[in-house]
Amino acid sequence: MYNKNIFFFIGLPRAGNTLLASLINQSEELTLTANSITPGILFAIEEVKKEFSYKNFPDERSINNVLKNALFLYYRDWKTDNILDRGPWGTPENLNIVYKINSNPKFVVLYRPVKECVASFVKKDDPVNKEKYVDYLLNSREHILSKNLWSIHNLLKNKIPFYFITYDDLINNTKKTLNNLFKYLNLKTPNIDLNKLEQLNINNVIYENDNNMHKIRTNEIKKIKYDVLNYLSIDLINQCQQYEPKIINK
Repeated sequence: MYNKNIFFFIGLPRAGNTLLASLINQSEELTLTANSITPGILFAIEEVKKEFSYKNFPDERSINNVLKNALFLYYRDWKTDNILDRGPWGTPENLNIVYKINSNPKFVVLYRPVKECVASFVKKDDPVNKEKYVDYLLNSREHILSKNLWSIHNLLKNKIPFYFITYDDLINNTKKTLNNLFKYLNLKTPNIDLNKLEQLNINNVIYENDNNMHKIRTNEIKKIKYDVLNYLSIDLINQCQQYEPKIINK
Protein backbone atom coordinates (compact mmCIF):
# COMPACT_ATOMS: atom_id res chain seq x y z
CA MET A 1 0.00 0.00 0.00
CA TYR A 2 2.76 2.43 0.93
CA ASN A 3 5.73 2.89 -1.38
CA LYS A 4 7.42 5.97 0.03
CA ASN A 5 10.95 5.97 1.41
CA ILE A 6 11.27 8.48 4.23
CA PHE A 7 14.67 9.90 5.17
CA PHE A 8 15.34 12.33 8.01
CA PHE A 9 16.94 15.74 7.44
CA ILE A 10 18.29 18.02 10.16
CA GLY A 11 19.33 21.44 8.88
CA LEU A 12 20.62 24.36 10.90
CA PRO A 13 18.62 27.45 9.90
CA ARG A 14 20.48 30.02 7.77
CA ALA A 15 22.61 27.19 6.37
CA GLY A 16 21.11 26.94 2.88
CA ASN A 17 18.13 24.66 3.52
CA THR A 18 15.84 26.41 1.05
CA LEU A 19 18.55 26.56 -1.60
CA LEU A 20 19.25 22.85 -1.19
CA ALA A 21 15.54 22.07 -1.44
CA SER A 22 15.17 24.18 -4.60
CA LEU A 23 17.96 22.17 -6.21
CA ILE A 24 16.96 18.70 -4.99
CA ASN A 25 13.33 19.21 -5.91
CA GLN A 26 14.20 19.52 -9.58
CA SER A 27 14.70 15.77 -9.36
CA GLU A 28 11.90 13.31 -9.98
CA GLU A 29 13.48 10.98 -7.43
CA LEU A 30 13.56 12.96 -4.20
CA THR A 31 11.73 15.80 -2.44
CA LEU A 32 13.28 17.80 0.40
CA THR A 33 10.48 19.28 2.47
CA ALA A 34 10.11 22.68 4.04
CA ASN A 35 10.19 22.74 7.83
CA SER A 36 7.95 19.78 8.46
CA ILE A 37 5.02 19.44 10.84
CA THR A 38 5.37 15.66 10.88
CA PRO A 39 7.54 15.50 14.04
CA GLY A 40 4.68 17.26 15.83
CA ILE A 41 2.12 14.87 14.35
CA LEU A 42 4.05 11.80 15.48
CA PHE A 43 4.72 13.29 18.90
CA ALA A 44 1.00 13.98 19.35
CA ILE A 45 0.19 10.36 18.51
CA GLU A 46 2.78 9.13 20.99
CA GLU A 47 1.36 11.47 23.66
CA VAL A 48 -2.00 9.66 23.44
CA LYS A 49 -0.39 6.94 25.56
CA LYS A 50 -0.43 9.35 28.50
CA GLU A 51 -4.22 9.73 28.40
CA PHE A 52 -6.44 8.07 30.98
CA SER A 53 -8.46 6.18 28.38
CA TYR A 54 -5.31 4.64 26.90
CA LYS A 55 -4.06 3.60 30.32
CA ASN A 56 -7.43 1.89 30.87
CA PHE A 57 -7.05 0.04 27.59
CA PRO A 58 -3.34 0.11 26.59
CA ASP A 59 -3.59 -1.30 23.07
CA GLU A 60 -0.02 -0.38 22.14
CA ARG A 61 0.04 -2.45 18.97
CA SER A 62 -2.88 -0.53 17.46
CA ILE A 63 -1.60 2.94 18.35
CA ASN A 64 1.83 1.99 17.00
CA ASN A 65 0.16 1.04 13.70
CA VAL A 66 -1.09 4.63 13.49
CA LEU A 67 2.37 5.92 14.40
CA LYS A 68 4.15 3.80 11.79
CA ASN A 69 1.79 4.75 8.97
CA ALA A 70 1.29 8.46 9.70
CA LEU A 71 4.27 9.60 7.62
CA PHE A 72 3.24 7.50 4.63
CA LEU A 73 -0.30 8.87 4.77
CA TYR A 74 0.96 12.44 5.03
CA TYR A 75 3.15 12.07 1.96
CA ARG A 76 0.83 9.79 -0.01
CA ASP A 77 -0.02 12.40 -2.67
CA TRP A 78 3.49 13.80 -3.10
CA LYS A 79 4.95 13.16 -6.53
CA THR A 80 8.26 11.49 -5.58
CA ASP A 81 8.70 8.10 -3.97
CA ASN A 82 11.50 9.38 -1.75
CA ILE A 83 11.01 12.07 0.87
CA LEU A 84 13.72 13.87 2.82
CA ASP A 85 11.73 15.16 5.79
CA ARG A 86 13.20 18.25 7.44
CA GLY A 87 12.80 18.54 11.19
CA PRO A 88 14.63 18.31 14.53
CA TRP A 89 14.64 14.53 14.28
CA GLY A 90 17.65 14.04 16.53
CA THR A 91 16.11 15.26 19.79
CA PRO A 92 15.63 12.43 22.32
CA GLU A 93 11.84 12.35 21.94
CA ASN A 94 11.91 12.49 18.14
CA LEU A 95 14.73 9.98 17.87
CA ASN A 96 12.78 7.53 20.02
CA ILE A 97 9.83 7.86 17.64
CA VAL A 98 12.00 7.49 14.52
CA TYR A 99 13.27 4.11 15.69
CA LYS A 100 9.73 2.96 16.39
CA ILE A 101 8.77 3.54 12.76
CA ASN A 102 12.08 2.69 11.07
CA SER A 103 14.67 0.29 12.49
CA ASN A 104 17.36 1.47 10.06
CA PRO A 105 16.79 5.20 9.42
CA LYS A 106 19.06 7.42 7.36
CA PHE A 107 19.86 10.91 8.60
CA VAL A 108 21.24 13.88 6.69
CA VAL A 109 22.67 16.95 8.43
CA LEU A 110 23.17 20.37 6.81
CA TYR A 111 25.58 22.40 8.90
CA ARG A 112 27.02 25.89 9.15
CA PRO A 113 29.21 27.20 11.99
CA VAL A 114 27.01 28.29 14.88
CA LYS A 115 28.42 31.82 15.01
CA GLU A 116 27.52 32.33 11.33
CA CYS A 117 23.95 31.09 11.86
CA VAL A 118 23.51 33.30 14.91
CA ALA A 119 25.05 36.33 13.19
CA SER A 120 22.67 35.82 10.27
CA PHE A 121 19.67 35.92 12.63
CA VAL A 122 21.03 39.02 14.36
CA LYS A 123 21.64 40.66 10.99
CA LYS A 124 18.06 39.92 9.93
CA ASP A 125 16.25 40.76 13.18
CA ASP A 126 18.48 43.53 14.58
CA PRO A 127 17.47 42.88 18.22
CA VAL A 128 17.74 45.63 20.82
CA ASN A 129 19.31 43.30 23.38
CA LYS A 130 21.71 41.04 21.51
CA GLU A 131 22.82 39.11 24.59
CA LYS A 132 19.27 38.13 25.52
CA TYR A 133 18.40 37.36 21.90
CA VAL A 134 21.43 35.11 21.35
CA ASP A 135 20.72 33.28 24.61
CA TYR A 136 17.19 32.65 23.34
CA LEU A 137 18.50 31.33 20.00
CA LEU A 138 20.85 28.90 21.69
CA ASN A 139 19.01 27.83 24.83
CA SER A 140 15.25 28.09 24.42
CA ARG A 141 14.74 24.53 23.12
CA GLU A 142 11.80 26.10 21.28
CA HIS A 143 13.68 28.05 18.63
CA ILE A 144 14.45 26.26 15.38
CA LEU A 145 18.20 26.84 15.83
CA SER A 146 18.42 25.42 19.34
CA LYS A 147 16.22 22.43 18.48
CA ASN A 148 18.34 21.48 15.50
CA LEU A 149 21.59 22.02 17.38
CA TRP A 150 20.22 19.79 20.12
CA SER A 151 19.38 17.21 17.46
CA ILE A 152 22.92 17.14 16.07
CA HIS A 153 24.50 16.92 19.53
CA ASN A 154 22.19 14.04 20.43
CA LEU A 155 23.02 12.11 17.26
CA LEU A 156 26.71 12.47 18.10
CA LYS A 157 26.15 11.55 21.73
CA ASN A 158 24.40 8.33 20.70
CA LYS A 159 26.93 7.62 17.93
CA ILE A 160 24.24 7.53 15.29
CA PRO A 161 25.66 7.85 11.76
CA PHE A 162 24.52 10.58 9.41
CA TYR A 163 25.48 12.10 6.08
CA PHE A 164 27.10 15.47 6.67
CA ILE A 165 26.83 18.49 4.33
CA THR A 166 28.42 21.84 5.07
CA TYR A 167 27.04 25.14 3.88
CA ASP A 168 30.38 25.94 2.21
CA ASP A 169 30.35 22.64 0.29
CA LEU A 170 26.79 23.31 -0.85
CA ILE A 171 27.82 26.72 -2.19
CA ASN A 172 31.28 25.91 -3.56
CA ASN A 173 30.94 22.27 -4.64
CA THR A 174 27.24 22.13 -5.41
CA LYS A 175 27.15 19.41 -8.07
CA LYS A 176 29.47 17.05 -6.18
CA THR A 177 27.55 17.62 -2.93
CA LEU A 178 24.23 16.77 -4.59
CA ASN A 179 25.59 13.69 -6.35
CA ASN A 180 27.13 12.35 -3.13
CA LEU A 181 23.89 12.91 -1.24
CA PHE A 182 21.85 10.96 -3.79
CA LYS A 183 24.47 8.20 -3.71
CA TYR A 184 24.21 8.00 0.08
CA LEU A 185 20.43 7.60 -0.22
CA ASN A 186 20.89 4.92 -2.91
CA LEU A 187 19.19 7.03 -5.55
CA LYS A 188 20.28 7.56 -9.12
CA THR A 189 22.39 10.61 -9.96
CA PRO A 190 20.04 13.53 -10.56
CA ASN A 191 20.01 15.80 -13.60
CA ILE A 192 19.94 19.17 -11.85
CA ASP A 193 20.42 22.52 -13.54
CA LEU A 194 22.33 24.80 -11.18
CA ASN A 195 21.13 27.81 -13.16
CA LYS A 196 17.48 26.92 -12.77
CA LEU A 197 16.74 28.20 -9.30
CA GLU A 198 13.17 28.89 -8.21
CA GLN A 199 11.49 29.89 -4.97
CA LEU A 200 10.35 26.86 -3.03
CA ASN A 201 7.02 25.39 -4.17
CA ILE A 202 6.35 21.87 -2.93
CA ASN A 203 3.25 19.80 -3.68
CA ASN A 204 1.70 22.97 -5.13
CA VAL A 205 2.16 24.80 -1.83
CA ILE A 206 4.33 27.92 -1.66
CA TYR A 207 6.62 28.38 1.32
CA GLU A 208 5.27 31.37 3.25
CA ASN A 209 8.14 33.76 3.89
CA ASP A 210 8.74 35.11 7.38
CA ASN A 211 10.56 38.38 6.74
CA ASN A 212 12.03 36.82 3.56
CA MET A 213 13.72 34.16 5.69
CA HIS A 214 13.04 31.46 3.09
CA LYS A 215 13.61 33.53 -0.03
CA ILE A 216 16.60 32.55 -2.16
CA ARG A 217 18.57 34.32 -4.87
CA THR A 218 17.53 32.79 -8.17
CA ASN A 219 20.27 34.32 -10.31
CA GLU A 220 23.31 32.58 -8.77
CA ILE A 221 24.62 30.27 -6.08
CA LYS A 222 26.87 32.46 -4.00
CA LYS A 223 27.76 33.01 -0.37
CA ILE A 224 27.21 36.57 0.74
CA LYS A 225 30.25 37.38 2.83
CA TYR A 226 30.03 39.56 5.91
CA ASP A 227 32.12 40.03 9.02
CA VAL A 228 30.57 38.23 11.99
CA LEU A 229 32.18 40.84 14.25
CA ASN A 230 29.83 43.43 12.75
CA TYR A 231 26.94 41.63 14.47
CA LEU A 232 28.40 39.72 17.42
CA SER A 233 30.78 40.74 20.16
CA ILE A 234 33.78 38.59 21.04
CA ASP A 235 31.91 37.35 24.11
CA LEU A 236 28.92 36.30 22.00
CA ILE A 237 31.18 34.58 19.48
CA ASN A 238 32.80 32.66 22.32
CA GLN A 239 29.35 31.73 23.58
CA CYS A 240 28.49 30.36 20.15
CA GLN A 241 31.69 28.33 20.14
CA GLN A 242 30.52 26.48 23.25
CA TYR A 243 27.57 25.08 21.25
CA GLU A 244 29.66 23.96 18.29
CA PRO A 245 29.24 20.20 17.71
CA LYS A 246 32.47 18.23 17.44
CA ILE A 247 31.90 16.84 13.96
CA ILE A 248 34.96 15.18 12.46
CA ASN A 249 34.92 13.07 9.29
CA LYS A 250 31.18 12.58 9.34
